[in-house]
Order: sequence, then C-alpha cells, then structure tokens
Amino acid sequence: MVNQEAYWSITTYYGLCAIINQFHKYHIFLKMVLKVFIIAMVVVAMIGVMVPNIFADVTFVDTFDVPSHASKVTDVTFNSDGTKMFVVGTDFDKVYEYPCSTGFDTSTCNTAGASSFDVFTADNYPQGITFNTDGTKLFVVGSTTNDVYEYPCSTGFDVSTCNAGAASVEDTTAQDTNSMDLAFNSDGTKMFVLGDAGNDVNEYTLSVGFEVSSTVNFIDSFELSGLDETNEYLKGLAFNTDGTKLFVIGITSDKVVEYPCSTGFDVSTCDGTKVSSFDVSGEEENPSGLEFNSDGTKMFVTGRTGGNVIHEYALSVGFDLSVPSEEDATKKSSSDCYDCKPPTLQESHITISSNDYVVTTGDDPIRITANVGDKVTVILNVTDNKSVQSIPFAALYTNFEERPSDMNLFYANNFDKWKHVSTSFYEWNVRVDDVPYDYDGTISWSENSPTVVTENTTEDNFIFKNDDKNMVEYFMVPFTFTINDFMEESAITAKIYDASGNRLHVTLPVTLETAGNDPINFDHVGNQKVLGFYDESVLSEMVETWSESESDAKQLSSLLGISDESLPPWTSNLATWVAEGTIDSADLIVAVEYLINQ
Repeated sequence: MVNQEAYWSITTYYGLCAIINQFHKYHIFLKMVLKVFIIAMVVVAMIGVMVPNIFADVTFVDTFDVPSHASKVTDVTFNSDGTKMFVVGTDFDKVYEYPCSTGFDTSTCNTAGASSFDVFTADNYPQGITFNTDGTKLFVVGSTTNDVYEYPCSTGFDVSTCNAGAASVEDTTAQDTNSMDLAFNSDGTKMFVLGDAGNDVNEYTLSVGFEVSSTVNFIDSFELSGLDETNEYLKGLAFNTDGTKLFVIGITSDKVVEYPCSTGFDVSTCDGTKVSSFDVSGEEENPSGLEFNSDGTKMFVTGRTGGNVIHEYALSVGFDLSVPSEEDATKKSSSDCYDCKPPTLQESHITISSNDYVVTTGDDPIRITANVGDKVTVILNVTDNKSVQSIPFAALYTNFEERPSDMNLFYANNFDKWKHVSTSFYEWNVRVDDVPYDYDGTISWSENSPTVVTENTTEDNFIFKNDDKNMVEYFMVPFTFTINDFMEESAITAKIYDASGNRLHVTLPVTLETAGNDPINFDHVGNQKVLGFYDESVLSEMVETWSESESDAKQLSSLLGISDESLPPWTSNLATWVAEGTIDSADLIVAVEYLINQ
C-alpha cells in the first residue's frame, strides 16, 4: 500500500520542479524580448542622431512690437549672448539698441531708454546691419548708395560709442544696384551682400578681416532659386555657423529659403536645386529682415504687417528648416489656441459720386467706372469670432501696375494675383501712424477711422456673433480717396488682421477704372505749352450751368490741367460747343493751346 503522505510529497515536489522549469524558460524568453527591444530603441536613437532633419520642426513663439521711433524696420541683429537686440529702420535712419534680460528672448527686451546711432548721413534707406565678432565694428548697408559702411565703436555692442565721423566705405554698385543685407564669415575675411536687382548673393574677400578699407575684391555671385525670380524683392540674408547653409527671405513668397553649400562660406558651392523653405506668411506678409541665434535654434524675422514687428521662431534642430511639406508648424488648431479664425469680410459698400455699389466676397466681378475728380469711398464691413474692438490693422490697395523703376521699394510690398504692385494704398494701424501712399499723385487719400457697430443676435445674424459676447459686432472701416488723374483698370484688395495675428487678405469682386479719353500726348517743341488729358463726360456736366463768366473759364482751365493759365471768359463757349457736338475735342485743344502760347 502506497504511503499517501509520501505520494503527495513526491507529486508536489515534481510539480513544483515542472513549474520552476517552465518559469525559467519563460524568464529566458522575456530576457530575449527585452534585449531585442533595447537594441531597437538604440537603433532608432542612432538614426535620430545621424539623420536629425527627419525630426526637424519650426514653431512660432512670439512677436515683439518695435516702438514707433524705429518704424519701417528693415533688419535685426544681436550681440553674442543675445542680451542686446539691435534694430534698424528707414523712417528715422537709426540703429536702436534694446537690452534683453534673457538672451535671444524678445519678450524680455526693454524698449525704454533705448540707445541709438544715426546713419542718415551715410544712407537714408538702411537695409541691413551686422557687427564684427566683438562688437567694436558696426556695418550698415543701404539701398540708396549701395555702400557698405563700417563704423568703429569704442565699446563692443554699444551703439552710443560708435563714431560716424570715422566710417570706412565700400561701394558694391558694380555688382548690384539694390543692396538689401550683408553678412561676414567668422573671421571677417569674406563679405556677402544680398542684391535684389540681380536676385543674387555677391561674395567678396577682404585682405584684413572686418575692414572694408582694406583690399576688397569681388569673387563670385550665387543666383537664387526657389523664389519668384522676377518679383521676389529679397530682404534678408544669413548663414549658419560654418557657412555650409545659406538663408534668404523675400517679400513675394514670404518664405525663408535654405540652400546647402558643400564648402563653407563659398557661394559657388551652394546648391539651388536642393532647397528647403519655411513659410512665414502665417505671421508676416511683408518680411524685411532675417537673423538666427548663435546655435540656430531660434530664428527672427522682421516685418511691418500690422505694425513694425520682430517674429521669433524656435527650431528643434539648429539651422534646419526641413519641416515636412504637409505640415505647417505655424498653423494652430481649435484645440490649442484661443483664437484660430481670421476675420471675415461680410460686404463692401462702394460709393462714387452719387452711385452706390454693395458687393460681397464670391459675387461675380463688376466693373466700376469713375471720373477724374470723383471721390470714392469704400467701407469694409468685417466680423470676427472674437471681439472686433481689438482689431489693430486694416488696409486698402489699388492702382496695381508693373513696379515703376524709381518706386521706393519700402512701399512696393503689396501685389495682385498678376504680381503687379499697388501704387496707391492706405494702411490704418492702431499702434502707429496711418500710412497713406500714392506713387505719382494719381490718388489722394483722406484720413478715416473705423467704427464698431453692435447688434443683438437674431436668427439671421447668429452665425456672425463672436465667442466673447452674445452679440454681433461689425468692424466698419472706411477708405476715401479722390481720383486726380487717369488710372488704368485695377483691382481693389483689402487686408484685415485681428489681435491674434490671424489675417484676412481678399480681393474685392470689382475693378475700378477712370472714364474718358485716353491720354493725348504731344511732342514738345521748344517751350511750346500743350494740353494733356481731360474727360469729356465731366465737361458735359459742367457746361449745363455756364454763362460765359470768368468762373466758367477758371473751371475749364482746371479741367484741362492748366489752372495756372488765364483764359478769356468767351472760351467757355468752346466747351459748350463740344458738349453740343458742334465741334470736337481736337478743335477745343487746338484753340486753347493757341491761346496759352501767345
């Protein structure tokens, strides 16, 4: 008979042995799995180290508002540790110095009590600035003279100690007639100047580092690609630390473009077919300058959209813009931002003399005809998902044409879909003075201010209400201008920016043109006085109340563009006969020209 106690003891022993053996096998298996997992993680980490740009990312950080004393900002640079920021602008032609409590952090820069250095006597359109390594030399390039100016400073990175009277100058006009920015290699024996006229970067050697008074020789130029080569309007230039990457920024594309160079600081080795780029239009549509911090993990872009500003970006990999094309690091989603939607243009109310037009986005385009002397008012009716009370910027642009060769490039920043530049515009800005601009006097602008109209929500307007208040707010901004001369058919575009930087850029469904005859051109013979353009339709309206008086003759002189000439009262009869069809306009012109040349 089997001893039950011994049986169960033996059975339990072998059972435990089997369990322990299985656990040992399972333990070995777990160790193998763990080893494979660790090896896989190491491989992934090594790939991340060896190929860092697959993880590259660029994100918008903050915007620094440049004070009005440095308006029309064109460039920015820093001292070595980023605790001083330097800004230049074309309005007051000065380099301003701002202290920053944290290096390369624009949110900590203090605008109070800024130091400044005047460069007006050298170039009244300074475009780019930089320093030598220790800050004892300040370099400025401008688009008026196309000269590089070198100013000695007795204390490094202190513009109050720079000496304008001891400046050295290097002329770069032979290579480009519109110099926009400059940079040096690490020891200053190479200088690079960005040329907008030639759409290139020009390279020079210096026999003595950071001394433009030494022997300076032009070496080579690199023609930029990956941009709108005809109408880019290049603005900013930078290199990475060893010169194997070249960066530029332009207004038309609103992109920072990165070019690889196989040899550091040698533009002949830069490759225009392997470019990377980063779009800054989410923050800036008029970029004017470019700079990086020392390790390339921060990028700074100057501009004047909605004011004079400096935008700060963070780069996950230094000097690397290889953001995946399907991702825009500057875009915000509704889950991670307070205000994600741009303003909406509900309608535009256009008044010309006694004619009214109301158009909305998406309408079929209509042609609006005005006469010389007409006053035009365009009222934009804008809503937003947040309160419109804080909208800081609104603008209207028209009179688009091919950029005139002598047009100030600072104002040549706004384009229609054919890349024609607006030569007449008005920019309203809550932070700084308004900018009314007209290239040649075709249009004169009147000063206007926006108003805010509120309504209680209804079934009809509920979709327009903002998130902050249970009501609808309409931002009503008027733009009024007088047409002084003949204008070709042109589009009208509008820009509205909200307080969070969201941007509305829309072309109104209208075209505006001036009625009347085409300009009549005569060849001048000696001091012969001739007439130019006048509008027969305006003449027809004017003559209805005439009675051969002196005032009638003055009106006729004004219409014919010879208001400084005296015409006898009877000449008003000539205008009446033109209106009645008794004589034609050529007869009137011949008669009046004969009178004013006697």
